[in-house]
Amino acid sequence: MVAASAALQVEVTGIATWYGGGGDGYGPEDIMANGAYFDPNDPTIAAANRWPLGTWLRVCHLDRCIEVQVRDRGAFSHALDLSYAAFSQLASPDAGVIDVSVSRLR
Repeated sequence: MVAASAALQVEVTGIATWYGGGGDGYGPEDIMANGAYFDPNDPTIAAANRWPLGTWLRVCHLDRCIEVQVRDRGAFSHALDLSYAAFSQLASPDAGVIDVSVSRLR
């Protein structure tokens, strides 16, 4: 978990969901948009349509922040999907959907 920083400009506020884990059929046979294998236990994976592949983002929910890299795409209109592990660092996966603010790091 990374502390929130006032120096970063929030680009997007919206919702985030999670994917991969909890027996939903995702596994090492799944390949992401960047060509790498998807690992739901990797806390740095995000799927987003708004930023280029490879972009690093700071994602904050309440007082918790994490850094993720856009490695996948999705058929969704919300801010982003996080790997099961990344979402778990921000909230309980049981929540399913959380409000987030997203800042581009690099």
